Amino acid sequence: MKALSVRRRDTGDYRRKTAGQALVEIALVLPLFLILVMTLFDFGRVIFVQNAITNDARQAVREAVVNASYTDTKYNAIRAVAEQKPLLVALGNSDVKGAPSLTCPVHSDNVDASTCFYAGAATGDGKPQAGGRVEVNITVSVPIITPILSTVLGGSFTLTARSVGFVQCSGC
Repeated sequence: MKALSVRRRDTGDYRRKTAGQALVEIALVLPLFLILVMTLFDFGRVIFVQNAITNDARQAVREAVVNASYTDTKYNAIRAVAEQKPLLVALGNSDVKGAPSLTCPVHSDNVDASTCFYAGAATGDGKPQAGGRVEVNITVSVPIITPILSTVLGGSFTLTARSVGFVQCSGC
């Protein structure tokens, strides 16, 4: 009987084939992984901005219900409170509005009556009555930075936050 001999393969050739296979696998998986990571980053930004504008709307309503007034100073203070927190996107005066359905019974010449923060009757001294509704709406557009996702979703998300409160007392 003849003894079987086992030949050993050259390990250098095997390593070269394995290195090529790993390079092809990385080339196939890396773009998908990067798109997944960028998508998670984009959605994280959207969720962060949504939470931030929701909190800003709450703070603006709080500012509106304390010492309520139809003056330009009060309207500017409400908008300033809404805009004070840093966001990942710019927030301007036109992004902070009252409800379009509210009509100010009394308003200053510089305050747009179609975007009043207060509803309800005014007191004799021209202030909102206690129990009157206050509404602040914030709308902002968050750009999507992932190229493929941006193309599919139209380039940005439009987020809105709405907060409603009631005037605590008139003339406090």
